[in-house]
Amino acid sequence: MKLRLLVVGRLRQTGFQSAAAEYLRRIEAYFPFELVEIRDGKLKDKEANLAKEAQDVLDQVRPSDQLILLDNRGNQWDSPGLAKWLEVHESESLVFAIGSSYGFAQAVRTRANHFWSLSQLTFPHELARVIVLEQLYRAATIRSGHPYHHG
Repeated sequence: MKLRLLVVGRLRQTGFQSAAAEYLRRIEAYFPFELVEIRDGKLKDKEANLAKEAQDVLDQVRPSDQLILLDNRGNQWDSPGLAKWLEVHESESLVFAIGSSYGFAQAVRTRANHFWSLSQLTFPHELARVIVLEQLYRAATIRSGHPYHHG
């Protein structure tokens, strides 16, 4: 299984940078993983930002990729459920994407194969990135029988 995480915007706070780097290091012990940062649009117009970000996201997705958008209207999994979902899709190239504060343009939503909601709560994008990385790591440890998850 190969996983990629596309994120619009970069981490600015050192605490989030450290946490993300640690989980990225841990994930790579279980499977190939790539994190791609996409520059967030700095345009004043929301629609122009969404269009620019959409094109940049779609440029990173191959036709054979399964695109999973982080979206508050998506499916919610517990950690073992995510591990099982990854197992079912392990032969596929999975691309997870976290949008900007504007979310995703309709073109990206149309291309998406799946939608994943972390919670009914709203998180800052920097924290969402760390949560996604931690949950992907946790799912990998569940699949391998590592005792990290005590669930």
